[in-house]
Parts: sequence; C-alpha cells; structure tokens
Amino acid sequence: MQQTIWATILALVLYLASAISGGSSSNKSNLPGSAPATPPAVSAPSAGNNTSTKVQYGTITHDSVAVRTSPSTSSKAITTVSKGTTLSIMGVSGDWYNVVLPSGTTGWIAKWLVKATEMPSSTKSGTMEVIGYYVESYAGDRLAMNSLTAHSSTMTTVMPFFYAVDAKGNISGRHNNEPLQYARSKGLKAIASVHNISDSSFSGNVTHTLLSSATNRRQAITNIENLLKKHGYQGVNIDFESVWPSDRPYLTQFFRELAWALRPKGYLVTAAFPAKTADSRTDKWSGAYDYAAIAPYLDYAILMTYDEHYKNGPAGPVASLGWVRKVLNYASGVMPKNKIVMGLAGYGYEWSGKTGRALTFAQIESRVKTYGITPRWSDTYQVPYFTYKKNGVSYTVWYENSHSVAAKMRLVQEFGLRGVALWRLGLEDSLIWNKIK
Repeated sequence: MQQTIWATILALVLYLASAISGGSSSNKSNLPGSAPATPPAVSAPSAGNNTSTKVQYGTITHDSVAVRTSPSTSSKAITTVSKGTTLSIMGVSGDWYNVVLPSGTTGWIAKWLVKATEMPSSTKSGTMEVIGYYVESYAGDRLAMNSLTAHSSTMTTVMPFFYAVDAKGNISGRHNNEPLQYARSKGLKAIASVHNISDSSFSGNVTHTLLSSATNRRQAITNIENLLKKHGYQGVNIDFESVWPSDRPYLTQFFRELAWALRPKGYLVTAAFPAKTADSRTDKWSGAYDYAAIAPYLDYAILMTYDEHYKNGPAGPVASLGWVRKVLNYASGVMPKNKIVMGLAGYGYEWSGKTGRALTFAQIESRVKTYGITPRWSDTYQVPYFTYKKNGVSYTVWYENSHSVAAKMRLVQEFGLRGVALWRLGLEDSLIWNKIK
C-alpha cells in the first residue's frame, strides 16, 4: 500500500512538472491512453427504466416501508426502511419506484410511500461558487497554501487535487489535512478531486477498464464515499481526462451511479468537463462527455475553459474571450446555466518554434523585468502577450492576468453562471481576486 501511494505521488509530481496547466487539454495529442485508431467496441450499459434526463430522489413518508424484489406486493421483501430515509429513484414501473437505498441496496417501493423530488434539499444551493484547485507539485510546496490563506475571503470552495483512481476502483494519493482544516476555519467547503492520472498522464486505458466494469465502478464509488467520510469532504469532483470516445455511455453511467450513491446523503457531486463548442462523439479529447446526459446527475460542472492553445501546439491565447464565449454558448444550450462553472487559468505558455512550456504568473513577471519587456494587449482576444529574444532565440508568451480575467468575469454575469474555478491556486496574478470580487 505504501509503495502504491508513493508511486502515485511520483506520477503526479512528474505530471505537474511537465505541464502546470494540469486539468486541461495540453495533453490532447500523443498521450498514453488516448483512444486507439480503432477503439474497442462497447455497448451502452443498462440503465433500467431510467431513459429520461430527469433525475429524481425521494423521502420515505411512512414507518417501516418494505423494499421488494419486483414491483408487486406479492414479491419478496428485501429489507425495510424507516420514515425520513432519503433514496435515489432509478426508474418507474406503474405504481412502483425502482430505488437505490443509502446502503446501496436496490429494489422496489410503492409510489404512495415515497415523496419524490428532483434534488435532495441538502444539496440545493444558489451560492455563487468561487473555487480554487489546490495542488502540491512536491512535498513542502507552499504555493497553493499561500494563495488560499491570502484569498480565502473571496473563495467558497477549495478542491484538493490529491487522489487518483486506478482501473479497479482503488483510490491512492498523498493526503494533506492542512488546507482542509484551514478551509473549515474560514467556512469554506472542501471537495475532493479524483483524477485518472497514471504514469504521469491522464489514462484512457485506466478509465476504460474502470468504467466498462460494473464491479469496478461500484468499487470506485464505495472508495470515493469512504474517502469523503474519512476526511470530512463535502463532495467529490471527478476529473477524468483522455477518456476514450467509445466509453461515452459508460462515463454517463458512472456519473449516474455516483449521484445515486452520494447525493441522497448530502454530498455534492461535481465534475470537470473538457471544453467544447459542439458535440463530436468521435473527438478524442471531449467525445466521451455527453454534457446533456451527465448534467442532471451533477450539482455543477466545471468547464475547463483554458488551453485553447497548449504547449504541444502552435502559440496563441490560453483562453481567448471569443473562444470562451463559444464554449459557454454551447454548454448553456444543453445544460442549466446555474450548473455551469467557468474555468479560469492562472498561468501562461511560452513557445519557441513548436515547443512550449507552462509558466506561472510570477515566472512571466520575472521575464518581463529581466528582459525589459513591455507586454502587449490583444483587443481581439482580450488577453496579454509578448515576444522576446534570448541568446538569439525568439520566444512568444501568451498568458492570463487580472485584465483578461476581468473580461471573462463579465461572461459570468452575462450567462448567469454558477461561478468560476481557478486552475490552480498559487500560479495566478494576485490581482485577479479583486476582479473576481
């Protein structure tokens, strides 16, 4: 177990060192685990009678209600549940609900014994979210903690990026209790981010084995729930990237089952969505994510509206205003606006030819000072950039600062979004927090 944890830590450090942009499309190409040229055939998992995008939950309204094996009073009683129990409704057959109990037991209950709602009251919220991803690139890394302590008054939620899930549903990672304790002391929510990084990259192989097996999905969900209980998290954020497009139905089923297990217990279920401007089911980066089908099972979705241009591609804006607007236009057309959280980048990229690397805002400012650079502003893209030469080599830098964030914050108001999420704490221009306020 100790070896597994340290292997995960090493993989995460290598990943973060190669691209501080983290949860983003900087890994779009040449990534281990990307969809093969001929993806394996998959069939859609069975969702029982739940073919509607409407998600329901319920509360038992009578004492000692029997849960039965089939929708009939003559069928065998599996167990009984008490008044006030909250459960998930998977489907309907006549006057009966097919339900999932908090214990994970499934069965049938007569409709008249259940008060159905679209969302458990404990997870309803109209709060504008300001979320910070909390990442540690190495033991003793204080960048995220320093940002959290400096700007907690503007934040609502901290999201530790500590945990990896493997193909069998096991969770590993290096937990640090310090940011959680601090978040609680300031009245912030703490949500655990669970990713699919393996051997330093987001792995489609891992998620294929995980998602395509009902047993593995169940194990992952059980372990996620245990993780939330153990450390006192208020919910989970699923950050699965490079998922094969052919695993689209399995990914939706995973979120369905995760919501059935966690939301009735008051946990928030959230996800990071690859940004896209249209739904292409064969796109290797975003094709697995069916926004419309997944959204009903989430409290909110964080759109990774960054890495429009990334380190392995041509130079350009990390997140131009026009591109972000297109992503929001598409997303708001297929899921509720009050479930959409817009991602904000706290970093930039520096390219020389076709080779790029990620930079923190502090590193960018250092270059500006060292080389006497006057940054320029793109009226078209609403972001800053500059070029410079070092030892005869030309470099181009595009990045995000307080002015580009201010322009994007107007989109939050324009679209009526749930809020914003910063990737990641400690990389950013500290002045962005005034713009977020």
